Amino acid sequence: MNNEESRPDLRRGARPFDAHQVTVVGLLAALLCTVVTLPSPATGAGLPDWEGSGWQIADASKIYRGAELYGFINGGAELFLELGFEQLVVHDLRRGAARVSVELYQMADATAARGVYLAKGGLEQRAPQLPVRHLSGRVQLAFQHGTLFAVITGETGGGEAAALTGLAQAVLATLADDEPVSILDALPSPGRVPGSERIIRGPLGLQSLLTLGEGDVLLLAGQATAVAAEYDAGGARTGLLVVEYGNDGAAEAALDHLASHLDPYLKVVSRQGKTLVLEQHDGRFAVLELHGRVLHVRFRLANAPAPVSGGR
Repeated sequence: MNNEESRPDLRRGARPFDAHQVTVVGLLAALLCTVVTLPSPATGAGLPDWEGSGWQIADASKIYRGAELYGFINGGAELFLELGFEQLVVHDLRRGAARVSVELYQMADATAARGVYLAKGGLEQRAPQLPVRHLSGRVQLAFQHGTLFAVITGETGGGEAAALTGLAQAVLATLADDEPVSILDALPSPGRVPGSERIIRGPLGLQSLLTLGEGDVLLLAGQATAVAAEYDAGGARTGLLVVEYGNDGAAEAALDHLASHLDPYLKVVSRQGKTLVLEQHDGRFAVLELHGRVLHVRFRLANAPAPVSGGR
């Protein structure tokens, strides 16, 4: 999805999928984290039945709130915070010599939780034993349900699919019904590449997808949520970003702000009314069009569109 072929790393330091080391800031934040043995606020219904799944608590659970997340994730905490992070509860479990970690990220809303889940990337699965949307790796399982994003990792042994699935079921048993994320309906279905969807609430998420300018160039933070996806048109991959602002004036202000804060590697091909055509650094093109309070950004186009008189 990213034109620089990079994605935010959402995984814990020293995990099987992440070799980053904790920074000085992270170490300081870690000192502030709360060690708890209370029921997990991330589930809202008490602790999962670990023993019923064949596991026992190995160490006191930990809670990380707000910026304390830097003490646990190095290189990915910013995206959680940008999307809407509340707290993380980490449970370390054991079964004989096997050790497993269960990370429960409580997000501000279901849209934020889905945004983190989608940013993790990977081939989504829905097994009969685990009907919720989830991603499975060699020793790791991640899923999203309502406002919760969860990652279960086999640290030492315990990474078998059946074990990870059983722990996921124990967590899901404590949760309320799932919540729809209707904002993704703004993305047209025809030609959309499965798994390419993204939810964006600020400059970090936007920069991982498309370079338009520095900072919050589309005025997303605190004002609007964007959705994006890749599309396959005859073997060529293009991208679509859709932003719905609070009103027409906010949308027009965002387009004006972008036009005056463009990345220096972008070239303005034309601006007519509510349509802005740009040539990207790789010679492909992007078209930004306002339709009332909705901004459509089509990018990685092979050819510049013919001049138009503006959006509706």
